[in-house]
Amino acid sequence: MKDYYRILGVREGASPEEIKRAYRRLALKYHPDRNPGDKEAEERFKEVVEAYSVLSDPDKRRQYDFSRRSGAHFAFDHEEIFSDPQLWRRFEEISEELRLRFDLPFLYMLFYSTGTIPSRRSLLGILWSLFKGSLKAAFSRNLVLPLFLSPDDLKRGKVTLRLWGLGTGEVVEVKLPPGIRSGTKLRLRGKGKKIPFLPRGDLYLEVRLLGGN
Repeated sequence: MKDYYRILGVREGASPEEIKRAYRRLALKYHPDRNPGDKEAEERFKEVVEAYSVLSDPDKRRQYDFSRRSGAHFAFDHEEIFSDPQLWRRFEEISEELRLRFDLPFLYMLFYSTGTIPSRRSLLGILWSLFKGSLKAAFSRNLVLPLFLSPDDLKRGKVTLRLWGLGTGEVVEVKLPPGIRSGTKLRLRGKGKKIPFLPRGDLYLEVRLLGGN
């Protein structure tokens, strides 16, 4: 299991602000735009991005800490970088602060391209900047919708929905984990927007408990 605390150079009990500061410092040091053509720096940057993606999310961090202590398996799915709206917003904020690329197309190319990330100043970098707007739109296939749950829904532990709003009308059954709270997002893979020639996105249901619970 990767030691995300060691990668960021912070203690296990580090505060969210300490984790963010460590990430900013290392992102500046190893960012591909600051190290053009340096594959070692690029790999280090990817480790830092992955570590921050886990430790900046309270739920993922709890799962990771539990796995570290118990010896259980913990696997981080890189797709979560591209499908978690909250994580994506955090990257956008850091991109604005540091004035470096952390946009979705850039990170996608970083994790899934076999070549070297083009420098911002290179010709490829210029072409990539022109192209990334349309690429980002192409990946905007995920959708967030509210899910209102009654006490009876919670007792049953599941709810059945018909996705009229997505133009499909398909029926899906959503299982409700015990102790679910307002604000929780439930992910339905492959139930998001349909865009021609692209895989279907994911649907995120943001829980709203009726009755003030």
